[in-house]
Amino acid sequence: MNQTNQSIDILFYLRESKKKKTGQAPIYCRVTVKGKRAEFSIKRSVLPEYWNKESNTVKGKSRTFKLINKHIDATKFKLREIENSFIHLRKPVSSKEIVKQYKGKEDTIPTVVDLFTSHNNKMLERVGIEFALATHKRYETTLKHLQEFMLHKYNNSDYSLSELKYSFITDFDHYLRTIRKCNNNSTVKYISNFRKIINSAVAKDLLVKDPFLLYKKKLIKTKVTYLTQEELYRIENKQFSIDRLNRVRDVFIFSCYTGLAYIDLLNLTKDNIQIGIDKKLWIDVYRQKTQERTNLPLLAKAIEILEKYKDDPECEILNKLLPIKSNQKMNAYLKEIADLCGITKNLTFHQSRHTFATTVTLTNGVGIEVVSKMMGHKNLKSTQRYARVVASRISKEMMKLEEHIEEEKLKREQEDKENKEAS
Repeated sequence: MNQTNQSIDILFYLRESKKKKTGQAPIYCRVTVKGKRAEFSIKRSVLPEYWNKESNTVKGKSRTFKLINKHIDATKFKLREIENSFIHLRKPVSSKEIVKQYKGKEDTIPTVVDLFTSHNNKMLERVGIEFALATHKRYETTLKHLQEFMLHKYNNSDYSLSELKYSFITDFDHYLRTIRKCNNNSTVKYISNFRKIINSAVAKDLLVKDPFLLYKKKLIKTKVTYLTQEELYRIENKQFSIDRLNRVRDVFIFSCYTGLAYIDLLNLTKDNIQIGIDKKLWIDVYRQKTQERTNLPLLAKAIEILEKYKDDPECEILNKLLPIKSNQKMNAYLKEIADLCGITKNLTFHQSRHTFATTVTLTNGVGIEVVSKMMGHKNLKSTQRYARVVASRISKEMMKLEEHIEEEKLKREQEDKENKEAS
């Protein structure tokens, strides 16, 4: 039999029947020899609207799409190499054996992207059970940066795990800080995400030596920005001529008096408002980020805002308690609000949570353990970053101390006077 006349047909296609929650469908490769097929996933996914059925590639010019297309080309090249080795050794060429050897090579020499993709896919399956969707997105972003780095540094969309060294880690760190313009903490967090993936490879004996062994970068403690009492009142009592600013302000102030993060406020419905043990209104919700229960009584200002929007058409249509917009829009409008209120701080929605912890609760003497519970923190350490001693708190405590010293002084003087009279 003339083996050189044999050839394989290679087709890449989307398997839309296996769509993920994100709407993306996995890309499959079909190998056909003499009408017999064998298929496998190339471990990449894309939204169906970006798939070109004619060219069997992803359409678009983004770096992510280029990386996927490079991986498709690399897969095709490997399959052709395997086919040629079969022909050279005069072995029968079959689709099943071609794919079997391709997968065998993958198992023998795993790649960085394959390992990371496998981790992210498993994490996605546990979203809502063990992880928040935002956590999965952060790992997806890390993988995206990693792929772009490899394309920039090595002109390749992937990297063999067996060749991973300390220099790869430091080069990735350098790329994030210089090309991507990430600050220290963002860089360290991306690297830490990558480190988790590599730790699993070390644990599975896929790596002889941990390439992170000498990597020692640390997070820099950042200053928590919050509104002072005066700034909070200024925004709270300002009436804007544009209605959308009033609505955004109300949502922001509600968060200042409840400490709810944006995503938790977005998910809030009437079912989360309960009657507490004191017969007053409470919020009862599980924080999406930590899956910790947040249970707190509503302050008067928060109740006032809920009353204002209880019959709001927009809220009723969306089944929301408040007319909350996208986080991006909220932050953009908050900058307008800050300007109109004469506040020079770079106001973002998350500062409402900082304001609740610092200005509304801790500054007014609420115990840190209580604040930690109300904010849904997993441990007290998360709350301690807010426990800064602000000037107003110092003033109050010193006034109390001064009053106590004065009372003790008067008490002693009175006792001395009484003793002298008695003698």
